[in-house]
Amino acid sequence: MGAIRCTTPLKDGRQRLELPNGELAVQQIPAAPVLPPTATIKDTTLLQRQHGGLKRGKWGTGTSLRLGRSSCSPPARRLRRTRTFFLWNDGAVSKVAAAGDPAPGGGSFWAIGTERIGFVDGTTMPTGPLGAINDVGLISFRGYVTGGEALAGIFRSDGKTHEWYVRHGDPTPMGGTYADFAAPSLNNAGQVAFFADVSIGSTLTSGWFAGSPDDWRKAIAFYDVVDGGQVIGLAYSRNPLTPLNDSGRLLLWATLRTTGGDRERLLISEPDGSLSIAARQGDATPFGGQIGNIHPWPSLNNDGQGTVSAATPGAPGVFNAYMTFQPCLP
Repeated sequence: MGAIRCTTPLKDGRQRLELPNGELAVQQIPAAPVLPPTATIKDTTLLQRQHGGLKRGKWGTGTSLRLGRSSCSPPARRLRRTRTFFLWNDGAVSKVAAAGDPAPGGGSFWAIGTERIGFVDGTTMPTGPLGAINDVGLISFRGYVTGGEALAGIFRSDGKTHEWYVRHGDPTPMGGTYADFAAPSLNNAGQVAFFADVSIGSTLTSGWFAGSPDDWRKAIAFYDVVDGGQVIGLAYSRNPLTPLNDSGRLLLWATLRTTGGDRERLLISEPDGSLSIAARQGDATPFGGQIGNIHPWPSLNNDGQGTVSAATPGAPGVFNAYMTFQPCLP
C-alpha cells in the first residue's frame, strides 16, 4: 500500500445510502426524494453539479473545472430525458449532441442524459450522466440511439463529429455482451473507463472496463476474488471524477465480502489487467484512528497519486477526512 498523507480533515456532512443488511442493489433504484449534498466551485466561469443515481452503489456528487471547458446537460422542467448536450468553452456555448441528431452510422439519438430528480411541485432536474472532456478537447458521453447500429453505447466526439467507441451488444473482455453503460471517464490518450451491465446468457452482471476500440480490458467485475474476498459492491462510473490516468491505470472502489465481514477497498487496475491495493478499510490513518467507509468515487493523477475520502473512526476529533496516497518508489 502507498503511504497515506493527510490533507485537510473535513466534516463533510455527506450522505451514504445503503440497502438493508449492507447488500447493494442489483436493479436500477429510482432517484431518492431528498436531494443529496452538492459540492460547488466558487468560480463564476463554471459551475457543474451532478447528483448521481443509486445502482449497486451510492449517491455521487461532484464538480469540475478543467482548462476553461465544461460539458453539461441543461436544467429543464418535466423532462423525462435530457435532450441536448452542451459544450462550454471560454464563455461560448455550443451544442455537442441532441435528441433527433443523426447518430454515426445511421439512426438518431433519442436520449443523452437519463437521470433526473423530481420535486414536490412536479418539476424535474436532469442530473446526468455527465460527459467527460480531456485536455485536448475530446469529449466522451453515453447515448441512446433509435434506428441505428445499436440501441446504446459510448461515443467519442470532437464536439461536432461523433464516433462509436463501444456498442450495446458488443462482446466484452469477460464474455457475454454489453447490455447498458454508465458515464465514461476519458484520459488524454483517448482511452475511456466505464461501468457497464453485461449479459451472459440469461444472467445479468456488471463490471468496470477500460481501454479503446480493439484493446479493451476488464478491470473488475462482480464476484471476482480480490484480496481475500469476493466483490459484492461496485460504484456506478461518474464524471467529472478522473479515476483513469493517461497511462491507463484505473482507480476503483469495491466492497469485498470476506470471512471477517464486508470490507471496502480502493484498487488500481493496471494496463496489463492486474490489480493492486491502494487502500483498505481498517488501515491506519496518519493522524490516528483508521480508514472506515470509503467514498466510492476517487481520482488518480499521472504521478500515481490518488484520493482517499473516508470516515476515520478512532481519529481524535476527526469524523472523516480527505487524503491522498502516494505509490511506494524504490
